[in-house]
Amino acid sequence: MPVRYSTRQRAAVLAALQANAGKYMGAEEVVEAIRQGGAAVGRTTVYRTLETLTREGVVRRFVLDKRTPAQYEYLNDPGAAEYHVQCRSCGKLFHLRCSEIDRMTASLSNHLLEDHGVELDLQSSVIQGFCSDCRAKGQAAASTSSSGVNSSPS
Repeated sequence: MPVRYSTRQRAAVLAALQANAGKYMGAEEVVEAIRQGGAAVGRTTVYRTLETLTREGVVRRFVLDKRTPAQYEYLNDPGAAEYHVQCRSCGKLFHLRCSEIDRMTASLSNHLLEDHGVELDLQSSVIQGFCSDCRAKGQAAASTSSSGVNSSPS
């Protein structure tokens, strides 16, 4: 097992992620958060540290598509099921915590496993929709109509 060094840079990256627990941050946002805190850190160091923390299971890395930079999330409870929502208009990624969804996904997970032999990976689930900001700006309706999806209720 390789030796893990505890450096000021590693501590700064962890502190930035922990201060934003429950949020997703790109590497550039981590760099900016560290610099706003008054510390000096190189971009390469941040990228390498994020890769290491991902391998160690301290953070989770999300790559949603080829156009969007990877997003990182500090894991308070690495084994817990989490649901993630990505806005189809602005691309923002955020947590969805809801006991009703927990209940529904438990039922769906059981059904899929028992009846179809499929085991869900709830650690990497991403639900797509439209965030409140984009809905308020009317971008959801424009995006839905341009994609051919019927936005009116049936």
